[in-house]
Amino acid sequence: MLQGADDFICRPDQATRIVDHLAERGVWHRFLLFEGEGHDFRKADSVRRSLSAEVALYREVLGAHIAPDVPADTDAPTRAD
Repeated sequence: MLQGADDFICRPDQATRIVDHLAERGVWHRFLLFEGEGHDFRKADSVRRSLSAEVALYREVLGAHIAPDVPADTDAPTRAD
């Protein structure tokens, strides 16, 4: 779940409830809250982190090694080239 902290369309408390229900049911999930972001992400770091998180999800769910040049860790630095 990727959530903007300032989202007024899908508020953070709504996203938190969804994540809580997933956790109660033992469903694998991750929740990333992006400070200073609304319903869409505009900051370069937020876009990078959200795309890295998406790749990590594909790796986890599909069990595949996808895009080896994309960091699996959403806090990892991007490639310089």
